[in-house]
Amino acid sequence: MSRPVTHVLVVGLAVLGLSCRTLPVIQPDATQPLSPAQDTLIRERIAAVESSPRDAEERGSLGFAYLANGLETEAAASFAQASELDPDNPYWSYYQGVALHEGGELPEALIVLQSTTEAAPSNPAFHLQAGYCALDAGEPQVARRAFERASDLLPDRHEPLIGMAAAMLEDDEFVQAELVLMRAMQRNDQSGLLHQYLGQALAGQGRSEQALPHLERGQEAKREFFATKYTAQLQSYKLSVPERTRRAHDLLQTDPAESRRILEGLRAERPDDLQVQLNLSLALEALGERDRAKALLEDIRSRDGSFHLAHVVLADMLLKERKPTEALAAARQAVALSPQHAQSRHVLGLVLRNLGRREEARQHLRKAIEYQPSRHGSRLVLAELCAELCDFPGAIAQLREAVNLQPRELSGRLRLVEVLARSGRRSEARSELGKARQLAPSDPRPNELARNLGLAG
Repeated sequence: MSRPVTHVLVVGLAVLGLSCRTLPVIQPDATQPLSPAQDTLIRERIAAVESSPRDAEERGSLGFAYLANGLETEAAASFAQASELDPDNPYWSYYQGVALHEGGELPEALIVLQSTTEAAPSNPAFHLQAGYCALDAGEPQVARRAFERASDLLPDRHEPLIGMAAAMLEDDEFVQAELVLMRAMQRNDQSGLLHQYLGQALAGQGRSEQALPHLERGQEAKREFFATKYTAQLQSYKLSVPERTRRAHDLLQTDPAESRRILEGLRAERPDDLQVQLNLSLALEALGERDRAKALLEDIRSRDGSFHLAHVVLADMLLKERKPTEALAAARQAVALSPQHAQSRHVLGLVLRNLGRREEARQHLRKAIEYQPSRHGSRLVLAELCAELCDFPGAIAQLREAVNLQPRELSGRLRLVEVLARSGRRSEARSELGKARQLAPSDPRPNELARNLGLAG
């Protein structure tokens, strides 16, 4: 959100010949709605500042609480106070600049962030943030210099190169941006932002067909910044509903118990939020509580039968329980409600394949890929179906696309080797096998597959 910057009044008092400043505690804007969890956090941080008014860390912690929850004006003012109390810590000015940047105060943010790069010229995080701020402020040349400095400090990282390319795109330097992004891809080919910008660079050269897969992979990509010693604290304070929902979703695979804890809190606050309830069902399933998960999904379907995602997730759960007939009904309902939703088509394809209806399954998997060309998993399943139907050219085409989407993923490449060999294209199979060995020199699977297919030697 963007609101005018609050200027903090400072009252100077002379005590025994020493300068002592009494800084007012920054209070939240009363017009901004806060959830109970957000209000509790901020009140706790305010109380800590009131108990230790000259402690810069406490002022900074209050700033993080504000910044994490969308109160950028209050955050910037709190960080400015922390910087005044502890001028030797450049991170306070850095986060003041971050808050101003996120609040839309771009000229002020750029001034503050550039001052941090001068105070700590060897800190790449400061240069990277200043670069993106300059980019947003319409200063691509300033941005490029900041990204180049960050790259000089960390020559093996991809993030500064992505920033440099973004600045080049602003100046319509599409070919140069492509070259820089290809260098970045050698360091990390999984960055969604990299693929987004590469798609833009290719499209700018009129290479739309090549651009499309990269633009698909870059959907909803976010800018990538370097972590600082305060990043974990900032993340822990993110209590807005979108942030908590996003964090819970991100934790589904790695820590489903924590995901459930977050989602149960959200559900208590927002009992009518069906998306929260859907995510909670996924967390419960990951924890092995499938009956509770299914009960939540049935509740969603009874309250809003048009919420197609509930039908998709339920179909997937029923398929895992080896109930394909029931799964088919749920999957068909999902497709009827949202015929162009790729995941709905994918799940229906899985169910139909399980029922032995391979040709129908193939049609729906093709639709899933048509609606979302970056679907790596759908391409792998479709390749399996094509192979089962003796359509080896179709299987090979899908596997090659899957490998292009995730070139460092070994399983898809090994499957490509197998299908090539079984279709008589053994020279191509050996070539892909060599690439698989380069990907994972210590993995025994390529050599095992080579022996099984008679490609060894």
